[in-house]
Amino acid sequence: MGLDQSAAISITPVVNIFDTAVVALTDILPVDLDMGVNCTLMIQASFSAIGEFYYKPIQAGSPSNIIMFNDNLSLYANCGYLFDIVVSDITSVNFQYSQNCTCNQLLVMAVYVR
Repeated sequence: MGLDQSAAISITPVVNIFDTAVVALTDILPVDLDMGVNCTLMIQASFSAIGEFYYKPIQAGSPSNIIMFNDNLSLYANCGYLFDIVVSDITSVNFQYSQNCTCNQLLVMAVYVR
């Protein structure tokens, strides 16, 4: 079974944050990211302090779980990391960090296959 040759892949930037203060364990984005379709999110992240990076999938009527990136290991300060998650059309997401610090960069790109 191979890739459908008629499929088109689209990559769209949806969040681009630089040098922004982050408050520990509060949502980084002012509004939850609701993609409205099934897609993969590629997340590039860097923070000024050692800490844990989380995402919070949100579905209406369901309790929110907070899921830790990086196999439950802390991120080093001032290092770049790349993660990907799959989201459904009914899931919104937001991100949190465990320390008060500066978000050096948070870049989120949506990858769609049509």
